[in-house]
Amino acid sequence: MKKELITELTKLNQEEKHELVNFLTSSLSMESANHRDTLRCPRCGSVSFVKFGHQNSKQRFKCSCGKTFSENQESITYCSKIDIDTWKQFINFEISGLPLKEISLYLQLSVATCFRLRHKLYSACSKYIESLKLKGQTEIDSSYTNINLKGTKSKNMPRMSKKRRKGASIRGLSHHKVCIVVGVDKHDNHFMKVAGIGVESFEKYSKFNSNFEGSTLLISDSKPCIAQFANHLKATSDTIRTIPSGKRYTTDNGNNIQSLNEFCKCIPEIIHKYHGVSLRHLNGYLAFHCLKKMIHYHKERKDMADEFINILVNQEHVL
Repeated sequence: MKKELITELTKLNQEEKHELVNFLTSSLSMESANHRDTLRCPRCGSVSFVKFGHQNSKQRFKCSCGKTFSENQESITYCSKIDIDTWKQFINFEISGLPLKEISLYLQLSVATCFRLRHKLYSACSKYIESLKLKGQTEIDSSYTNINLKGTKSKNMPRMSKKRRKGASIRGLSHHKVCIVVGVDKHDNHFMKVAGIGVESFEKYSKFNSNFEGSTLLISDSKPCIAQFANHLKATSDTIRTIPSGKRYTTDNGNNIQSLNEFCKCIPEIIHKYHGVSLRHLNGYLAFHCLKKMIHYHKERKDMADEFINILVNQEHVL
C-alpha cells in the first residue's frame, strides 16, 4: 500500500473510517457475486451449484450433477505444480516468441512439459476471448487458412496425408479452407475465432452474437452476410462499396478496416512460425495473439507477463 494513501487514511475520524470499511466490504461482496455469475460447471455448464468447502484456500463448489470444482478451475495454475514465478518466465518467453527447446533450456524443464504449459496457457486465453465483448464502432471481416490436421493419427485421418509445403487441392475459397471471424473495436479489443469450414456466411457470424452484441456500428466490406448480421444485431452497417472502375478503401463516411487488415497478417505468420497449427488447437494460438496485442496497447513490455497473470490467474479483467 502506498505511503500517501496510508497518510490520508490516518487523517480520517472514527465515523469516516466506519463508512470506508462498509464501502469496501460492500464493494468486495459485489465483486465476489459478479465472479460467481461467470462460473459454470465444467461438466454440464450449469449454474446450479452450492459451496462445498475449501481446498488450498480456494472455494470449491458442488454442482447438481454431482461434479465438484474450484473457483480457479479455468486458471492456468489449476492442478499445476509449476510456481507462479516460473509461469511468469514462461509467459515472457512465449511473448518473445522463443522456441520450446530454448524455453526448456532456460527453465530447466522438459520440452514435453513446456509444450503442455503452452497449450494450457493458450487454452486459458481462448476462454478469455470467448467471453470478450466488443463495443461501439467495430471493424469486422473474415480471414482464411488451409485446413491442418497436424497431430491426427493416420487411422483417424479423413483423407490421405499431404506432404509439407503442399497447398490445398482446390484453388480459391472452398470447403478446404478454414473461415476465421475477426473483429477489432475502437477500444482496442481484438477478437479472432474459427467459425467453420468454407466461405463466410450469416450463420458463421451469428455464432458470435454475444461477442458483437455491444457493437453499434459494424464497418466492413460489401459482403451481404455482414450487412445481414448487422441488421440482426440492430447495429448500423457501414460498408466499403465496390466500384468497377477501381479499388476503394473507405466507406462513404470515411471509415476503413485498416486496423483489422493489419491484424489479420498475424494468421499466416502464426502458421509459418509453428510450422503449421492443428485445426483443433488453432483457436488457442489465435487467442494468445489477441490477448498479447490487447495487453501491448496498455502495458509496457516488462509488465506484460504480470498482466497475463492478472487476467488468467487472478481474474482481474483490467483491460
